[in-house]
This record gives sequence, structure tokens and C-alpha cells, in this order.
Amino acid sequence: MKTGLLTLFAALLFSASFAQYPVVTVQDIQFVQPAALGNCDDQTIYLGDTVSIRAKVVMDGNKAVPSGVEQGTGLPNPTGHKNVWIQQGNGGAWSGLDVFQLSSISASEDIWNLLAGDSIQIDGVIDDYQGETEIIPLAGSSITLLGQGTTIVPTVIDLGDLNDENDLNQLATGERWEGVFVEMYNVTVVDVDNFTGGRIAFDVQDQFGNLLGVSDRFITQRTPTEGGNFVAPNVGDQLDTLRGIITHSKNNCPGSTGRGYELQPFDESHYAYGASAPSIFNISNTPAVPAATDDITVNAEITDNDGNVVSATVYYATGVSGGS
Repeated sequence: MKTGLLTLFAALLFSASFAQYPVVTVQDIQFVQPAALGNCDDQTIYLGDTVSIRAKVVMDGNKAVPSGVEQGTGLPNPTGHKNVWIQQGNGGAWSGLDVFQLSSISASEDIWNLLAGDSIQIDGVIDDYQGETEIIPLAGSSITLLGQGTTIVPTVIDLGDLNDENDLNQLATGERWEGVFVEMYNVTVVDVDNFTGGRIAFDVQDQFGNLLGVSDRFITQRTPTEGGNFVAPNVGDQLDTLRGIITHSKNNCPGSTGRGYELQPFDESHYAYGASAPSIFNISNTPAVPAATDDITVNAEITDNDGNVVSATVYYATGVSGGS
């Protein structure tokens, strides 16, 4: 009898520990009424509340690049703010959420150590950053591992749900995909941006001309100078399949200057190229400033993206204004 009472008491304590804050779903937090979205209001009704969420981790925690740069290395600082995304059920509308762990907060489970498929409970405060809803874990025993090895499934969406041909976010159809692990088909690379520090972002377009930025929140799309192995695509490359997390910074509402909805791939398998031009980079010539009588050696690194490149040829012209 005593053993039975002790067991019951322990069970009650365990249950109480999971009931300190209101338990809500990701859908509860992310859902916004259509009328509000039509008025450029995408804020959650839970903004500022402290809640408990039970969901599963979409990717390994150490794939998201922490904020800041480690002094002397130029590489991401592992002690910076960290992100991981969680998913309710098997995906779908309103099913994804950003978990943002502040560097100043010590939680029971560092999200850096979480793995894809982990089931967790998070106690945290609901916040909004530039139009993106997130949960910030509390200090202490705020992250509890409930299980492991659950299946992570992407949700198929249309690029046109997110942004228009001017890359302006469409809140009415796009907000439901914020934070969700998605998959889209048959897009074309229309712009590649090599920005500060050797980082790469690029834009893709669907058959109707709608634009989406593909950015580098994860190490998967970081170049070797940034600690990754990513090779930039070329303008004109076709992607049969493209996957990643949808992030958001509002840009189609009064006072908003963000980049709209963007895609953040977190695994090399998320880029499935179709017919693709080769990637050509690190182009140089020796001597750098040749004289008319010099022999010139041209060097370049060429990556064959679809198995059809058999040779490389340098074309040049002489006696042409502006040419060489």
C-alpha cells in the first residue's frame, strides 16, 4: 500500500511540473485571423505570455548559425544567441515555430544539443522580432526532453503563397507558413548575391514570376570562409525541389522594411538541381596585368552540377575596345 501511495505521489509531482504554465499548441500561437492579416497585423494573440509547448525538433540544433562572430576567427560564435525550429504533428499550416535561446539564459537543455526528431516541452515567453513569432525559453528547467526519433515531414507549398513578383510578402496566404518546414518544386535561380564575408544568398522564381529569397541562417548555406561547404548556384539554374524553413521579416506594410518571407535550407539534400549550368568561381589570371607580349594563364574552379560538362574553353578577343 505504501509503495502504491508513493508511486501516486510521484506521478502527481511529475504532472504538476508540466502544468506550471498554460499548455498551448504551436497552431494556437501562430494562427492569425484573416481580417487582422488583411490589415497588416500578423502578431500573435499570445505576445508576451509565458506558456508551455510540446512539439518536435525539426533539425539538429547545431545547424543554425549562432548570432555574432567569434573574435579572431571570422566564424560564427558558438556562445551567441541560438535558434532551432519546432514542428507540431506532421506539419501543415501554422505548425512551425522559432525557438530563440538568448546567450544570457542558461536552460536545462541547450538547444545546441537537440537533435532532429527530439520531442520536447518548452516553457518560454512568446515574442515577436520584425514580424516573426518566436518562443524564448526561460532560465532553468525550461526545456525538457520527452522522447526521440520522431519523423519530420516537410509540407508542400506554392512559392506564390509567400511573396509576389516584387518579393513583397503576402500575409493573407504566407503567414500560415512562417516557421514551417516546407518543400516547393520547379523554381529557377534568378539572382545570386555574394555579400559581406563571403556569404551567399540567392533568389528563386516560380513560373508566374513570384520571387523568394534563399538565405543562410544554417551552416548548410555557408561557404568555407564561414565554416561551411556551400557552392553558389548560377543564374538560370533549375531546382526541381527546394526545401527549408520559412522565416519572415515584414516588408509589405507601412513602416516595414524587411525582406519578406525567405527560405532557409538546413541540409544539403534540400537543393535538388535539375538542368544546371556549372558553377565557376575563384577566377584569376597570371600575370594580373599582362603586357601585349605576355602569355596569360587563366585559372578557375569549375563544379559540374548535372554531370554534363566534359571540357572548359576560354574565349577571348583582341583589339576590341574594353576587351583583351
